[in-house]
Amino acid sequence: MKTSSAAKILLEPTNSTPTGLRDVRGPVEIANPWVWAAAVLAAAILALLCYWWNQHRKKTTLPESIATPAHRRALDRLKAAESLLSEPKPFCILLSDVMRQYIEEQFKLHAPDRTTEEFLQEVQMTTIFSREQETLLAEFLAICDQVKFAREEPSEAELRHLLQTAEKFISGTAHIPETAQT
Repeated sequence: MKTSSAAKILLEPTNSTPTGLRDVRGPVEIANPWVWAAAVLAAAILALLCYWWNQHRKKTTLPESIATPAHRRALDRLKAAESLLSEPKPFCILLSDVMRQYIEEQFKLHAPDRTTEEFLQEVQMTTIFSREQETLLAEFLAICDQVKFAREEPSEAELRHLLQTAEKFISGTAHIPETAQT
């Protein structure tokens, strides 16, 4: 069997390639220990600052939904709706939206995305509201739907009564214990 000259070079040991274990090297000199201590201290201070900043940021940036209860936001929006009393359809659309958003935020029922019938069926399957509150809600939404879709034109007195109904419902359900909400 013939071997080429390149194969001979690879197979034969040479003086330039080590054939065994190498000798242990001497100790590596480490920089001044005070430099390392300062670096570790700086890293620890930086970590503490990052932790403090993260905790401080969490405390100061509360979302509006946590800072203000759902019933307070809804009642504020109802007060702002009084400026629309002369326009029944926009007024009823706003009242209905406020009520549905309040119910979704407060009780986790998907009110804004459903028809009135679907929503009222879901309400009846829960034990959140009393029969009186369910009736009040059903009547309120029926009147709003008549104005929105059947183009009824209620008087200003009827619209004020509708506003008072919404305020009564929200105030009456604002403090339902969480155990009753499930």
